[in-house]
Amino acid sequence: MTNSSDTDNSSVHAMLCNTWYGDGLEGDVFLLNADGTGEIISSSEMILCLGRPLRWRIVALHDPPTAPPPSLIDWILARTRPEPVLSATIEMQIVTERPQLTLYSRRATDTCPENLVDSAFAPREFRVTITRGAFVAWWSSRLRFPVPEYALQMTLDRSPYPPMEEWVPRMHSMLEQTRPFDKRCFVAQQLDTTRVEQGCVCM
Repeated sequence: MTNSSDTDNSSVHAMLCNTWYGDGLEGDVFLLNADGTGEIISSSEMILCLGRPLRWRIVALHDPPTAPPPSLIDWILARTRPEPVLSATIEMQIVTERPQLTLYSRRATDTCPENLVDSAFAPREFRVTITRGAFVAWWSSRLRFPVPEYALQMTLDRSPYPPMEEWVPRMHSMLEQTRPFDKRCFVAQQLDTTRVEQGCVCM
């Protein structure tokens, strides 16, 4: 394990500092900037459920897990297996300030709705693994047209979204349908390639 004082290098930030998509409709998205700021949104059908800035930092780096050897089908299809390239513990905190959200700028919005209780604003640590390959975002239903592939996939040990009990009661009915707090798998860095396939699901 590497201390956080040794982690501020360009290669680590190049992987972590991205816009991370939790679904193909861009409803659940978070952004990590190199200066320790960020944003997190959750929306459904033009309704912004969560739109807040973030603060974040690297706590520690870990050895990434070892990728399994190529399978026979990988060898036959000359297919490259996804490779874990980063494992880290990071701290993220949703904050109460209200700057303009860049992730939601192209949609009608009541910026920063008051939908969280106070405990949702506490800092939290997350164990994250970033894998390089070709991934699609999770889709709520199978789409029959090509969807974009992404070069990076981040898997977290728990969702960056607050659990149900940290949302105000009026949101619970909608959240039972959208369930952003179940999402632990996000993708970043869109490629020029597409595919028709169900995306990753990390529950």
